[in-house]
Parts: sequence; C-alpha cells; structure tokens
Amino acid sequence: MRKKINLETKVGLFFVACFIIVAYISLKLGNYEFGETGGYTISALFPSAAGVNEETPVLMAGLRIGMVSGMKLEGGQARILMQIKSGTQIPDDSSISIQSRGFLGARYFEISPGKSRKSLRDGDIFSNVSVAGELGALSAQAGDIAEDLKAITANLRKVLGGEEGEEGVREIFNALQEISSRLAQTLEDNQARMNAIAENIQTMTQNVAAMSQENRVAIREAIAAMPAIATNLQIISQNLAQFTNDNNREINDALKGLAESTESLKGALANINSITRKVDEGQGTLGKLINDTETIDELGETLDSINDFVGKIRRFQTYVGYRGEWWLNESDLKSYLSLRLQPREDKWYSISLIDDPFGRLSKTTTYTTTTTDLGGPNEHTDKEKQVKREYTDTFKFSAQIAKRWHFLVFRGGLLESTGGVGTDVLLFDDHLSLSLEAFDFGGSDNPRLKAYMDFMFLDHFFITAGADDFIAKAVLNGDDNPHWLVGGGIFFNDEDITALFTRVPMPNF
Repeated sequence: MRKKINLETKVGLFFVACFIIVAYISLKLGNYEFGETGGYTISALFPSAAGVNEETPVLMAGLRIGMVSGMKLEGGQARILMQIKSGTQIPDDSSISIQSRGFLGARYFEISPGKSRKSLRDGDIFSNVSVAGELGALSAQAGDIAEDLKAITANLRKVLGGEEGEEGVREIFNALQEISSRLAQTLEDNQARMNAIAENIQTMTQNVAAMSQENRVAIREAIAAMPAIATNLQIISQNLAQFTNDNNREINDALKGLAESTESLKGALANINSITRKVDEGQGTLGKLINDTETIDELGETLDSINDFVGKIRRFQTYVGYRGEWWLNESDLKSYLSLRLQPREDKWYSISLIDDPFGRLSKTTTYTTTTTDLGGPNEHTDKEKQVKREYTDTFKFSAQIAKRWHFLVFRGGLLESTGGVGTDVLLFDDHLSLSLEAFDFGGSDNPRLKAYMDFMFLDHFFITAGADDFIAKAVLNGDDNPHWLVGGGIFFNDEDITALFTRVPMPNF
C-alpha cells in the first residue's frame, strides 16, 4: 500500500517549488549567466557620481552590456570602473553620460557609440564624457542674467536722458501715424496721374527698343518721333507740376508734422531716461529684482533647496522582501512579508506582516498524584506531569525604525505585535548578518529572545538559521527545547521592480 504524503511534507514541497520559481525570475531580471565570468574593465572620470552605486547598469542602444564594478576618488573627481560583457565592442570615440529613468528614476550609464573602427580594450578610459546639468547651475545663470539686464538699463539711462521721454515717445508715434495716413490718402487721390506717368514711361521704353532693333531706319523714325516725345515730356512735366500744386498743402503739413514728431521723440527719450533712472534706483518690482541682492540670494537659496530635495528623492530606496522560517521541532512554516523605506544609507523604516502558525505559545503544567494500596505494605505514590500548550495571535505585525553606525545596526519598535528591540552585526560587505531580538516583555513568561544568522547571495537571495524563544521558563527548566529554525528568502529594490514591469510583456485586450 502506498504511503500518503502528510500535510507538512506538502507544505515543504510547495515552499521549495515557489523558491525555485522566484529564483529563476530573479536570475532573469539580474541577467545572471552561469559559467560566464569573463569580460573586460573600462573606466570614465566624472565630476560627480551622485546617485550611482556599485552594480549600476551600463546600457548601449537601450541594452544592458555591463555594470559598475567599483568607484574611487581621483583628483577630486569620481573614477567609475565598469565591467563589460565579453564580445561587446565599443568604438574608442564613443561618449558616456549619466542618465536617469524619468525625473525620480534610478541612475544608469548610457554609451553613445562612435564611428571609429577601433574598440575599447581592457583598462581603456573614455575620452568623451558628457555631464548632465544640475538645477544648482540655474542659480548662477539667473545671477548672470540679472547683471546683464542691469548693465543694459544703465546704458539706456545714459543714452536716453531727460524727463519728458514718456510724453515725447507718445507724440512721436501719433505724428508718425498721422504722416502715414496722409501719404496713403495722397497716393489714393493721385492714382490716375501716376498711372498716366507709368504709361508714358512704357511708351518711351518701347521706342528705345525699336530704335536699337532697326538701326538707321529706327534712328530716322526716332528723329521723326522727337516732336511726339517732346509733347509727351511736356505732358509729364505738366502732370508733375499739377501734382505738386494740388498737394502743396499736404506736403507742407507732412513736413510740419515731422518736425513736431522730432520734438515728441525728444520727450519720449526723456521719459525712457526717467524709467531707467527709477529702475537703477531700485524703485518698482523690476528695480528691486535687479538692484536688491537679497532677492537674488533668496532665488539662489530656493533653487538650492529644490536641488537638495530632488537629490534626496533620488537617494530614497525601497525594498520589498519575503522571509520563510521552517521550525524543525514543529515542522511548520512561519512567513514574513516586509517593506523597507530607506531615505539614507544609515537610516531606514521597516513594516512586516507575519503569518505565524504557532502564534503566541502559552503552556500550563499540572501534576497528578496517584497513591495505590493506601495504608498497606505495598503503598505506592505515582506523580504524573501534564503539559498543555495553547497558541493564540497567529497573525502579527511589526513596525521598526533602524539606525546604523559602521557595521552595527540598532532598531526598535513593534516586533510581532509587541514592543521590542533588536541589533544586527553586518560583516563581509553586508553579505553576512548576525541578529538578536528581544520582545514580548509583558507576558508571564520570560522575554522572548530570538537569535539568527542571514547569508546573502546572488544579490536578491539569503538563507537563515537560528533559534527562537530559547530562554523561556520551560526551556530553562528542561521541560521543552528551543525552537530551532532554518529557511531563506528573497528581496527586491525599486530598480528591480521597475525592471520587472518593463520586461514582463503586457497582454493585448
């Protein structure tokens, strides 16, 4: 008869299958390739590496070809070392720049390939480095613009002196408008005469053309036509004289208006000079903006604050993770789903939801005494111990704040729905973590102590082992054993989550 698989074995197999699926997805997201550790290293020198860390991706034509393998300070600038995949050819005249995915997106390096036939080799350095502008540069540009505007207004004040400028400019524009109206009316009244003049000129050009084509004959004809030409010239002169006589008043008025406009222009220049003087003395909004250095300083401080705020947002990291602990004594799984918000490298906040199949354990021990053959020669007393276990509060909640000093981390808050504290020792570039937690101080039993060790690998995975509730009264009395646990988990940061959503194909409805 086949032996049935019990519930604990099924849960264990399901956890192993889920762990393998998540590991496969993470390896795909991280572009890990087993058996390939080759490649070559190139570098670039940047004035600033803000927002860049080790494992920052390197892209070319939108494809990931490598990652940052190291950073160091060199001559006041940041030397960035990049590990490039084997077989990737980068022209030696290519340029590299630091880019961001959106305004608050993660940093990455973008390589713009050049046209050279030679490729970069191991140890080569980029000669073309593009540096993106920061918001802090706007403050300096605003100051330069203000200085230029101040110089322009000062020059206008020197050139356009006087106090009657505003009225003069107004009179100039009115006079010019009147002149243009009169000229338009004059041309309209004499349109017929102008057409006659044009026809006479056309006749003259036709006669000259005929003379050049017929040579002597044409000359003779031209001489014969001289009386007619003289007549036409007389008509033209008469028309011009008549035009002058008929419009003598308008022409005089136009000349008089031009003189008046000149006087008005002088007044306008005087008004402009008054305006520039007021601006130079700091009167009005424009004058205060140009002359008041406090306003410029406040503008610069505002831009610096915006730049600092954007920098803080870029440094903000988010981590999402799952942790599973298999309790060896009870043969059951305890699960944690956590979210960590990290505004700085040495400070973070964490929230966890915990599915605890054991809950909070309470134990009741009773002793039963049985006496046989009472008063007889074979009188005997037996003492029997009975231990009753009861689990409550299987769903728990944790909320902690953590502060790091070098390799030590201290944290506190709610641990598994009770007040508690914890400490972590981070070793080997944070790949090994030794942790101790103390919580549940208000119960009838001793405080609950939990000690465990986490080992990180492949950037997203970790394994764990430890013991829980090992100073309980029942453990110290020898009536029970500590809760030994093993397990593991996985975690992602915001860059991994962004990459997951950009790579997973979306269905078409």
